[in-house]
Amino acid sequence: MRRYSHILILCFSVLFMLNLRAYSQTDTVQRPKQHSLEDILTEEITTAISNSSNVEETDEDANITPLSIAGLTVSIDSLIAFGKTFLGRPYHSRIENGNFSYIMDCSGYVGMLFQTFGVKLPRSSAEIATVTKKVPIKNAQPGDLIFFKGHNANQSRVGHVALVIENNDGVIQMIHSSCGKGITIDTYPDTYYYTRRFVKVGRLSQQ
Repeated sequence: MRRYSHILILCFSVLFMLNLRAYSQTDTVQRPKQHSLEDILTEEITTAISNSSNVEETDEDANITPLSIAGLTVSIDSLIAFGKTFLGRPYHSRIENGNFSYIMDCSGYVGMLFQTFGVKLPRSSAEIATVTKKVPIKNAQPGDLIFFKGHNANQSRVGHVALVIENNDGVIQMIHSSCGKGITIDTYPDTYYYTRRFVKVGRLSQQ
């Protein structure tokens, strides 16, 4: 009788071990795979690349305005976008741009923008005005320059320059470095200050 009891206990032990092994294998199959940080990052990067490659080019992306100055082709859209990155910079602050250093008065700011795109302008606003061709204000285009008298409106000499970024039927949006607000966007002829000091819109010589 004791012999049969030992055999019975042995059988139950074997069955228990077999069931435990089967349960362990089932649990391994059903348990979610634990991803490493490297796996997660790789998946994120792959997804981002896939999404970016499926983005269609918009009309805005394709609408790049080229301007050829002295044999150099300048993207005015890119120049304006670059100029906007300096909005809020104080007047007369210094900007290091590659091998060049600029003082952000009005002509320094405009000169820095064009220099970045390979076009060298004279240092003062009055000198810049002499290398531009006068165009009617209704025909002003982004990339043109708009010139004003300085603090003394009774003088005829050019004392301020701004970059035209938009023209809506003669209402000009211009970006420039002003004494009071630093690098900013203003509208002409909305303000009395600039209206009474307006000199001309000038276009850089194109070839």
